[in-house]
Amino acid sequence: MCTSFTLTSTKGDVIYGRTLEFTLQLHSVPIVFPKGVTRTGTGLAGQPGVGGLTWETTHAAVGMNGVGLEIILDGVNDAGLVAAAFNFPVSAQYVAITPEQESHAVACHEVGTYLLTTCANIAEVRVALADVPVHGPHMAAYGGQVPMVHYSIHDAEGNSIVLEWTNGELAIHDNPTTVLTNEPPFPMQIAHLAEYSYLSPDPAPAIELPGMKLQAPSSGGGMQAIPGGFLASNRFVRAFWAARCTPAFDTAKEGVQFARHILNGFDIPPGSVMTPAGQGESGGQAGWEMTEWSSMVDCTNRTYFVNQFAHQGWTKINLATVSASLTEVTTLSLPTEDRFHELTA
Repeated sequence: MCTSFTLTSTKGDVIYGRTLEFTLQLHSVPIVFPKGVTRTGTGLAGQPGVGGLTWETTHAAVGMNGVGLEIILDGVNDAGLVAAAFNFPVSAQYVAITPEQESHAVACHEVGTYLLTTCANIAEVRVALADVPVHGPHMAAYGGQVPMVHYSIHDAEGNSIVLEWTNGELAIHDNPTTVLTNEPPFPMQIAHLAEYSYLSPDPAPAIELPGMKLQAPSSGGGMQAIPGGFLASNRFVRAFWAARCTPAFDTAKEGVQFARHILNGFDIPPGSVMTPAGQGESGGQAGWEMTEWSSMVDCTNRTYFVNQFAHQGWTKINLATVSASLTEVTTLSLPTEDRFHELTA
C-alpha cells in the first residue's frame, strides 16, 4: 500500500513524494551507489548478485533499500532521475527467461537500481529496458516469494512513466498524472480517475429555493465526493487531486513543504489495515500495515528526504555530498530517536 505524486514549480523544479506501507518490515535504510562500481544482477536461482546482468554504474544514486539487499526501492540519481517500486501483487507477471538469457536479465526488485545507476532521463530508460528482460526470481530474503512490483519513473525535465510487467510483457505507460499507487494496473486507475472529473477545490453552489438558500455549512463541499478509505484506486484519486490543487510555487523549497503536507494525508493509522499472511500486500506476514517510511526528492538539487515511522522527523541527504568520496556501495544510518524541539521560557 503506497502512494506517490510529483509537484512542479513555476520554474520547472520537480518535487516527488511517496509513502511506503507494508506488513512485512522491510528494515529499510538509505543506501548510496557511487559511480564506477560493477554490479551483477540476480539470476534464476534467486541468489543476490549471481547469474544476472553485469553492469558498471555510470550515475551515483541514493535511496532506500529493503530486506538487507543492496538495492534501491525508491531513490534519485545525480541526473535527477527518480525510480520507485510499488507493490503490484495481483497483476505482476514478469518475463519468462531461459538459462541462456539469464546473464542479460535483471530481477524485478533490481529494476530501480539498474535504471538509476545507468540512465539520466526517461528517454534513456526506454532504451535501457528495450533489450534487458526483467524476470521474477523467488527470493530467500523476501520469505521465498517473488517481489511483485511495478515502477513509477520521473525525470528532472518533468516527464513521468509507469513500468508494468503483465502477461509476461513490459508495458511502458506515459503518466501525465504523475501519480501511482498499487492495484489495479495503471490504465484501469486512469479509467477510475475519470469518474471524479467533477471534483473541485471551490465550494459547491448553493441550492436556490423560493425564499430559501441552502449553503453547505462548511468549506470543502467541492471535494465532498472524493473517495475515502485505503483502497489503492481511491488513494490514486485523492493523490491526483491533492497534487492538482497545490497552489503555484516558485522554489523547490516551497515544493518540498507542500509535498510533505500532502504525504501527511496518506499515513495509515496503526491497526487500521490488517492483512492475512497469504495476501499479496502482506509480504507473507500476517498483521497490520504501517507507513514504514515516507520520502521526498528535490530533483533539481538531487536531494533525498526520508521520514521514518519509528522515529519521526525528516532526514535530508544531499547526493553529491554523500557520494563524493565513496568507492563502494554504502548504507547510511537514520536517527534512532524521535526529534522534538523543546521550548523554554
